[in-house]
Amino acid sequence: MKLPFTKKIRVRIFISLLVLGLGIGGGIAYYLITEKFEDTKQVKADYSLSALNMLQAFRENDSLANTTYRDRIIELKGRISSIEWADTSANIKIQAPDSGDYLIFDFQAGDANNTRSLKAGDSVSIRASCSGSIFSRILNSRSVQFKRATLIQQF
Repeated sequence: MKLPFTKKIRVRIFISLLVLGLGIGGGIAYYLITEKFEDTKQVKADYSLSALNMLQAFRENDSLANTTYRDRIIELKGRISSIEWADTSANIKIQAPDSGDYLIFDFQAGDANNTRSLKAGDSVSIRASCSGSIFSRILNSRSVQFKRATLIQQF
């Protein structure tokens, strides 16, 4: 059986498809890397609830909670369990005392400066974009991650 294209034409088609695929992949990567978001502080929250109620929702039905809250702006109130500092960012953790489940908020450079006066035990209101939850079988706990966090109020 003779193929309709010669080897030379097949190689050219393969190289063309490869270049096209790399171009599309590069374009998608560039878009994701340079994607800009509105300042979280200026965006109206889709949901507002207590940190413990958020953890309870994920504990009761993880799939439904992920569908409801993932990629949404959420405003949460709770008591800080711990703060971890990196060079230009801060991570604030709010943990449920009974289960070990926790929320973790990633504050970027500009917003991290607003959190310098915070310490474990402080009550806060934080607005952030929910990234969803992960269950760790090793730790036997669930974590819910938030990105683009901003401090709304300390009380």
